[in-house]
Amino acid sequence: MKKSTMTRKDIRGVVCRVVGVLLAIVIGFLKPGGVAAAPSVEMAILAPSPAGTVLDEFGNAVAISGDTAVVGAHSNNFKGRDAGAVYVYTRNPSSGVWSFQTRLFASDALPNRFFGYSVAIDGDVILVGSNGNDEIIPTPPSKAYVFRRNAAGVWTQEAILTASDGVLGDDFGSSVAVHGHTAIIGAFGHNNGAGPGSGAAYVFTHNPVTNLWSQQAKLVPSDTAADEFFGNAVSLYGDMAVIGAVGNDEVTLRGLPGVPGSAYVFTRNPSGWMEEGKLTPSDGRPLDFFGMSVSIHENTILVGANGNDLMGINAGAVYVFGYDSGTGMWSQQAMLTASDPVAGAFFGISVAVKGRDAVVGAMGDDLMSPPLRSKAYAFRNNLMTGLWDEREQLVPSDAPQLLDVGTDLFGISVSLGNNFTLVGASQAPMSGLGAAYIYEHTPHPEPEVCDGVDNNLDGFIDEGFPDMDQDGIADCVDTDNCTGVVTTDGNACTTDSCDPITGVISHLPVNTDDSNACTTDTCDRVTGVTHTPVSVDDGNACTTDVCNSMTGVITHDSIPPVDDNNACTTDVCNPATGMTAHTTIPPVDDNNACTTDVCNPATGMTAHTTIPPVDDNNACTTDVCNPATGMTAHTPVNTDDGNACTTD
Repeated sequence: MKKSTMTRKDIRGVVCRVVGVLLAIVIGFLKPGGVAAAPSVEMAILAPSPAGTVLDEFGNAVAISGDTAVVGAHSNNFKGRDAGAVYVYTRNPSSGVWSFQTRLFASDALPNRFFGYSVAIDGDVILVGSNGNDEIIPTPPSKAYVFRRNAAGVWTQEAILTASDGVLGDDFGSSVAVHGHTAIIGAFGHNNGAGPGSGAAYVFTHNPVTNLWSQQAKLVPSDTAADEFFGNAVSLYGDMAVIGAVGNDEVTLRGLPGVPGSAYVFTRNPSGWMEEGKLTPSDGRPLDFFGMSVSIHENTILVGANGNDLMGINAGAVYVFGYDSGTGMWSQQAMLTASDPVAGAFFGISVAVKGRDAVVGAMGDDLMSPPLRSKAYAFRNNLMTGLWDEREQLVPSDAPQLLDVGTDLFGISVSLGNNFTLVGASQAPMSGLGAAYIYEHTPHPEPEVCDGVDNNLDGFIDEGFPDMDQDGIADCVDTDNCTGVVTTDGNACTTDSCDPITGVISHLPVNTDDSNACTTDTCDRVTGVTHTPVSVDDGNACTTDVCNSMTGVITHDSIPPVDDNNACTTDVCNPATGMTAHTTIPPVDDNNACTTDVCNPATGMTAHTTIPPVDDNNACTTDVCNPATGMTAHTPVNTDDGNACTTD
């Protein structure tokens, strides 16, 4: 049988025990790492104050942020058996000395709560998991506690967080993470509907106005199943969360197919949290315990698989995943193993990543005979190769040196700050009370790359890289590589520019297009760009010639002739001159020579006015105009009265 049964009391500390049959293998592999790098400086050994007991598990969980370190001791008995406590240490910026500041307890502390089983810190906020001892019947309730530091440096409890649908035995608080105003809490024992141990993770947010914390979301994987233990490890960065699902080794022990474990990435957008990807190892096998530990920072995720057997049974491995913004996908970039791999090392039991630095805990199996030397391994991402190089191994200065072995479980927990690494050792051998060790990062020579840093520590920065303007600052980081550089090429048809970062001069053709379809755009090397209007004239002075600047279509709209307001004339524009001619319209002739035909200018109608006949001044004649000739006929009047007796 490869590995023994996992219990929920300590999912990290009791898995994967390997018996003494591996002794020969262990001794054969116990070799120094041989990593040539200046070691980090052990700045402090943190011990519980006041002193606890051997079974306090001080150091089982650690976290560091800035000049503040937090150490959990979930089996501390001050408030009752296994009630738990958390210790806070701070660094004096002037002297660099770390000292004990305070000890935190739950406001409702009771026995068997395991307060301090998990811890996290971000700035002035500490988050403490209290998942309860599930070996006690009934199982104590699971909770998480928020503490905040005020301006005077005093820590006070701000909130108690519980799952909206939590039940006893959920192991809520078995893992915690906090970043800004967001906290995430794992509950790997929760039944999310898929069966026992399917697990869940709960997201809580802080309202800075009301100072209240409230549950924002409950996260479960899209392919959730029983015994996945989703939530056994959590990590948070901004709006991204990574959650481990290590799997239950009891599944394999019951004769069912085992799983290598997995980790899930969730992201938060305005509509809520969504699953972004599932991370699995490229070479995963059952009982690898992939997902035992997780850490995310920026675009890098570390996932520990302390049961991986590639370098020996339970030697362990850590997988590095990177985010590709182009594809929006997470993919495996590397698999890390110790430079001195040893069976039973449990390399990857804890992980932390920050920027280009990573630290991996290898606490060793304390059931080995003799037990393994516990270590932590520091890695750095090589800017030249993109690989993660092991740069040093961390071991406690007070550990036994005999046969290079120990039982301190150094590396059971790790945390990275900006300048410090914090490593927990829950069974520190000198006292058995547990301890935590703080290491200050020291510079390590690396291949020189163009980044504004003296990577190889030779006193020069970015030597050997181009410096276009010869100002002593390499072009890759120089924000002004164009000082004194002549950029003009004497061509008015190019735009001359200099990239201040690279110093590269470019002569790009100017844009001659004025977006006007009615112009012809040309550029002369001497005079520059001109926009010549296209010809629209149709040679007709009686039209208006227009070009549409969008389509280039030319139209010739007639110009109305000038109206003289005389209905008895025809107004016509002369195409040659554009002048309007007013031609008289003849009046309508009624073919009567005895009338005068006249056009009315207002109406254009012809009036026919009768011409009076020519009067011969003879009353004895009738004057009548002849319509045909216009001549007047003078017809004698009839004087006959029909009376023969009168002279008419």
